[in-house]
Amino acid sequence: MTKKYRSLFVGILLITLIVTACAQAPATAIMQQQEAPTSQPTAAKVAVSAAATATEAAQPTPTQAAQPTPTQAAPALSSDEVIKTVQAAWAKQATAGSRHVSQTSYTDNTAEMNIEADSEGTNLHQVISAMGTVMAEQYIYDGAIYNKLQGEWTVLQGGGNAFNSTLAGFAEGLSDSIVLADGQVLGVETLNSQSATVYSYTSTLKGLDTKPTTYTVWVDNTAGLPLKQEILDPEGQKTVQLFTYDANIKVTLPPEAAAAKPAQ
Repeated sequence: MTKKYRSLFVGILLITLIVTACAQAPATAIMQQQEAPTSQPTAAKVAVSAAATATEAAQPTPTQAAQPTPTQAAPALSSDEVIKTVQAAWAKQATAGSRHVSQTSYTDNTAEMNIEADSEGTNLHQVISAMGTVMAEQYIYDGAIYNKLQGEWTVLQGGGNAFNSTLAGFAEGLSDSIVLADGQVLGVETLNSQSATVYSYTSTLKGLDTKPTTYTVWVDNTAGLPLKQEILDPEGQKTVQLFTYDANIKVTLPPEAAAAKPAQ
């Protein structure tokens, strides 16, 4: 599998995992690529599927990319307290309702893949683009998985429920092998007009002599929810996730997807 398509596959799995993990109990870990946490920090990088109504995956806007500005003093916490605080924020996200996730992966500071995703309950929709070109679109809707590849929709009935169960079991089984450390409070900043405390920590897998993956998470000081996450893996690849919570977000299956042919 080429690096380009391996990255595409990993990116799709990332968002799918984020939404899946958010629908599970707080102990569920989320995974992205092969190491490190998200919904609850884990050394296997995680993310989850959601929905985007655009036919083209939008690149991050200048507002999203803008550097936040300091607003107040940061709390003094131990490493363990930082990790517990971030875990609590991910657990709270599971009950936060509808949301949008914008995820961009970078190699050598060049944006290679973007995923725009929406989630409403267990229904998800995401649009995936690589280097500005839409590569795939997916719905997980009423327990079925609908995929659009090369302009054609296919459906796997019952696939969504099975997929979510498999991911939840995998994440839970992996959680005992994760080592979280180096929790720090980096400061308090303003992100999209919201005051947020910035935390960082690292994750590794037990028994493996590898460099850690580093996570930086912005947590809303009012709502206690994650607003942004940056993941830096040992190879230098960075993934940035932006979260927007909006009760008006709805996921509706379009007629062309509803008429999809069964997947072969």
